[in-house]
Amino acid sequence: MVWAFWHLPQLVADPNAVYSFAWLVEEIPGIFRRVVNIVGFAFLLTWIYNGTESVLLALLLHAGINTANSTLVPLPIEAITGESFVTVLIAVDVAVWVVAIVLMVATRGQLGYDTTRDTADRQEIR
Repeated sequence: MVWAFWHLPQLVADPNAVYSFAWLVEEIPGIFRRVVNIVGFAFLLTWIYNGTESVLLALLLHAGINTANSTLVPLPIEAITGESFVTVLIAVDVAVWVVAIVLMVATRGQLGYDTTRDTADRQEIR
């Protein structure tokens, strides 16, 4: 959740918007959908990091996600703006959360975290 709130300024910044309370209220559902998307992707990034202990691989996945979302989306501009964007975002959210849930079930909630490593570290400290 902290990671999602880290992205919050980016989610509410629109260079074409005239900011007001009414604008913010109107944007809350979209911001919520994006936060759901970000939290889902956090599960994937956590799994990659825990499984490899590589910040570089997690960084590359994050960069890949950003690139796919901004430049590689094979949809016309009309499909990624307005009401069509909502449909695309919901479809991506569903796909991301299906993968996240499968990972949670497959790893029994550990997302690849090696609990024996934690135990070994504690014994090493003693």
